[in-house]
Amino acid sequence: MLPEVLRDSSWLRDAALLAAARGGELELGDSLSQQLDAAWSGSGLAAAPREAVIVAGAHTPVAARHARPQARSLLVLDDASRFEDWRLRPEFVAAWLRDHPVSDLDAYRGLLAAIAEQRRTSPLVAQKTADRVVLDLVLNAVEEEAGRAVLGEARRVLRPAGLLALSIVLADEAPSELPLEGPQGLSLVTVPLESRLPELLRQAGWDAIRFAWRAELPLKVAGGVEFRLHLLEARKAAVSLGRDQGHAVIYRGPWQEVVAQDGARYVRGERTAVSDVTYQGLTAAPYAGDFLPVKPYSPVPPELAPAFDQATPRLRHPRVSKGARSVFDERPGAANGSSCCPPPAEAGKG
Repeated sequence: MLPEVLRDSSWLRDAALLAAARGGELELGDSLSQQLDAAWSGSGLAAAPREAVIVAGAHTPVAARHARPQARSLLVLDDASRFEDWRLRPEFVAAWLRDHPVSDLDAYRGLLAAIAEQRRTSPLVAQKTADRVVLDLVLNAVEEEAGRAVLGEARRVLRPAGLLALSIVLADEAPSELPLEGPQGLSLVTVPLESRLPELLRQAGWDAIRFAWRAELPLKVAGGVEFRLHLLEARKAAVSLGRDQGHAVIYRGPWQEVVAQDGARYVRGERTAVSDVTYQGLTAAPYAGDFLPVKPYSPVPPELAPAFDQATPRLRHPRVSKGARSVFDERPGAANGSSCCPPPAEAGKG
């Protein structure tokens, strides 16, 4: 344990960390609860006013305390056995077993059938009912495959514009041995690399992934590897590519260009063509401050608009935004001066 006198001296503290990085072990003695408290209060990710919030995790008292004052409703899941399944109602299983003791194979099959029916008709957390899901060290407490199931449940219960906020201990190098005992009884079953977690979230169907907070000091150093607390936020990735109604956005800067998760490029100052779905996403949090919206004067009706696909030019011509040209004029093979929209009979073909 690093003595408090060393933690209060930056150069002595750094010397101790340098020694640990060369293969030693070190626990800084900082309270995990204090770090979590600083993380949730500093980031503001635990809740927003009048939201339906779900907090899951072994250290939920900290995250839930920050969520409770603002949340419209708050559900706390602190049983590790329930992290992977937010449909099952434990009280239903207990009542069923009380009334239908499982003494043979038929009774067991009856229990499984009853559970499947309950999960389908009256899940503990229904689909698309939460505004925000907070995973408080959950991904550290379960195996990686179980973590994917947790992320899947969070995605299922969130509304389309819902937010995922997660606290997680990440490693700067690959740990040589897991599980590892952390401070305050924290069991680190899975510890992703700092560089790998965003890709894991992307593979699980999350977008707008952002590191919101990083602890200055690691919770633990073992085998030269630093284990540090982080906070991240993410949102559900759009399933539909959307339609081309003539929308565009202009990236404000300060970077010369940015590349989205789907590979789309946004160059500073360029009028970039986007679908109706992407336009809605980029003009709302967390992107709204980064893009200037360019709404078409005469948008193509949704039922007539073509799919936004590889045939859509990357840049939007200003005359399309002004209604002097159609999105159909911009597609390969279109003749200049063609009409705004195909006849309704042709719009449904293909």
